[in-house]
Amino acid sequence: MNKILPFPTLAEQSAPHRVDALPEGIRIIHQGAASQGGEALLIMFDEAVSRLDSDFYDSEWLAGIQVLRALTDAVIHGYFKPSDRQQLILWRWFVSVKFVLDQEQLNGHITVSDGKGGEVAATLYRGKYGSIPIYPWSERSAIASVVEGGLMECYGTEEGIRNALTFYVAMIDFRTGELTDIGRGVMATLHDRTIQAIKMNEFPPTPTAH
Repeated sequence: MNKILPFPTLAEQSAPHRVDALPEGIRIIHQGAASQGGEALLIMFDEAVSRLDSDFYDSEWLAGIQVLRALTDAVIHGYFKPSDRQQLILWRWFVSVKFVLDQEQLNGHITVSDGKGGEVAATLYRGKYGSIPIYPWSERSAIASVVEGGLMECYGTEEGIRNALTFYVAMIDFRTGELTDIGRGVMATLHDRTIQAIKMNEFPPTPTAH
């Protein structure tokens, strides 16, 4: 990896599972099972990356951070050597989660339609042009399209991926594990433009949950 991903102390203090890097994969033990000698779940490194690339941990972001930390440990110990594309998935996930958590702390939640006749809670982004509900999956999709897609279109696939990794590194403060001013600025611009597009009827006015 370009740099080892930083992690907030909350990931160590309040993890819902015990997650460790082993030479053969990532071991996950649920809290209750850990104290009762329950069976551990072992997943391969590639599967752990694939889970982060899906919505598997979107409702359990703390567990996702633990898995991400374990993958980083696996890299440090030489158990796992992620491809550039896999590194991109890990950085994309972390940047997206950090932004959602920032906005949750600033603006709280709202209730939105889940597209199936029900309602779900969504984090609220509030910018200079209005507000919009955001979700971890929508953040990943947005930055993959705008940041990664734009760089790949400009520089080609392989160089674009490397440039995207460098860009994501610049979005995280390694002293604190938080978004940098650059990171916050990029994400704010992305969402403000989305809100403007919605107001011009270019997008549906009420995004629904994935």
